[in-house]
Amino acid sequence: MHAPHPVSAPAGHSSAPALSSFQLQLAQDAAQYLQEHLHRHVTIAELCRQFSVSPTHLKQAFKGVFQLPVYTYAKQQKMYAAARRLRTEHCSVSEVAAAYGYDNPSKFAAAFRQVMGVTPKAYQQTSFHPDHPSE
Repeated sequence: MHAPHPVSAPAGHSSAPALSSFQLQLAQDAAQYLQEHLHRHVTIAELCRQFSVSPTHLKQAFKGVFQLPVYTYAKQQKMYAAARRLRTEHCSVSEVAAAYGYDNPSKFAAAFRQVMGVTPKAYQQTSFHPDHPSE
């Protein structure tokens, strides 16, 4: 078995260290896993077990590829998915919160506002148009 080939950092990040093909694949696989499990809280420990890597290796690879920590990326993806649901379906904020693993609608609303810049209710009221679906 040979060592992975280094891959250049993304454009605009020339000071970032080169990533190996293994690191790129690890970050992409972890991101896919997070996408498939948006309905619950996925821990770093779970990702490390899933991909047989150390927390440090996972975090470095993920940040090297996405320029975000794992948890920030996961929260953003949940909130983007929640926003799509609030925009396209007629359901309550509590239902959407529960669908993305939030038992507490207030915590969901705080996370949503942090990512989207508005509360879920305000987003829903300005974005939901049943006669003209956005997608």
